[in-house]
Amino acid sequence: MAESSSSLGREWRAARALVATHDAIESLARRPLVVLAVATFLALVVFVLVTSRSLPLVVGLLTVLGLGCVGPWLAVAGVRGSIRFERRRCRVGETIDAIVTTFGRSGLRGLGIVDGETGVSLGNDRRLVLRPAARGRFPRMPPAVESDAPFGLVRARRALEVDRPIVVWPITVPVRFPAALVDAVRHGRELSDRVAGSAGDVLGVRPYRPGDTVRAIHWAHTARQDAVMVRERPGAGGPTVHVIVDRLAPPGLSDAAWSRTLDALVATAASLVESWVPRGIAVDLEWAGSAIHRPRTRRGLEAALDALACLEPATRADDVALAVPSHPRPTDLDIRLTTPGRRALFAGTRADAPRAAGGWHPRLLVMVDPSGADLDRAPRGMRREDEIELVLPIDRPAATLDRLLAEIGHDPDAPRS
Repeated sequence: MAESSSSLGREWRAARALVATHDAIESLARRPLVVLAVATFLALVVFVLVTSRSLPLVVGLLTVLGLGCVGPWLAVAGVRGSIRFERRRCRVGETIDAIVTTFGRSGLRGLGIVDGETGVSLGNDRRLVLRPAARGRFPRMPPAVESDAPFGLVRARRALEVDRPIVVWPITVPVRFPAALVDAVRHGRELSDRVAGSAGDVLGVRPYRPGDTVRAIHWAHTARQDAVMVRERPGAGGPTVHVIVDRLAPPGLSDAAWSRTLDALVATAASLVESWVPRGIAVDLEWAGSAIHRPRTRRGLEAALDALACLEPATRADDVALAVPSHPRPTDLDIRLTTPGRRALFAGTRADAPRAAGGWHPRLLVMVDPSGADLDRAPRGMRREDEIELVLPIDRPAATLDRLLAEIGHDPDAPRS
């Protein structure tokens, strides 16, 4: 019985080896260069061992093989080119136009343009339409001019120079400001009196914006115009928000999962900055190894979003966790964007100076969970004194954050899950 089982094992291993050999031979047979090399070798053997009549065949095969290997490099040797984009910024998934300029060859006959990262053919037109699929600088690897003429045996490429890379911003969604959290510790008679456009004497009415307090609604104008209208006030300066983005991977997370998680953190931070800065809210943006970005103007907002879009993961050598601000300043709301695996480094520490009015200012600990394990435990957030922990999914985290902030602020227009 033992001999039978051992013989079956040997036969199984022999069959697997035979299948592997067959697959290897088939993969080599699909390569024209290998086929020509084998044919040339056989022709040489025939020429040496049989007759001299095979000399023309051998010479012909060697000539074809030489032209096929050298021809593509000769085709791209004298080509110089550049690629120029008509825009400086775009969003992930948007189409952008690129203009290709070549020198050293009239036209692009026999040449094609390929994507430097994926190798996908982009055609041979002088005007290309590209679609960035990831945030950051685009292109990371510039497109190239390629040729496989005349026989398609070898492909030769020459990279195009990029005049000015564009910055690809992540896709953002509007996120309402948690006025109910911030203004509860600010002085004034109304809950939102310190939000820009809602303090001081009444100047008029305007349409309702997400985040406006219900107390500001002008009911007479609302009934008259059949739309929610609120009292417009000059405003006495907006609150200050400090946002810290954690760019260090938690223990045990793969590189691919961390890349997706960091993209979600960046998209959430970009949504906060892009939603709040135009409303007059002072946002201080920071992450490990970077200076604080304080966008107050349109140009400053674009610079902050550019830096955020190009944010790269940190290495262990850069491990400055930034559980507390590197330059403490008076703020009205602290927001920490991290993962559940690094929660202990960001929760429960209070190095910020206390407010003059007494008590601590609120803080949001926003965690993007790549696995979804913590979503069942805290789907709506957990409040502990003046600190609120929110766990977001890796898909559409900013939209989920907007919904949770609306529920925390008791916004009557917020959808309920």
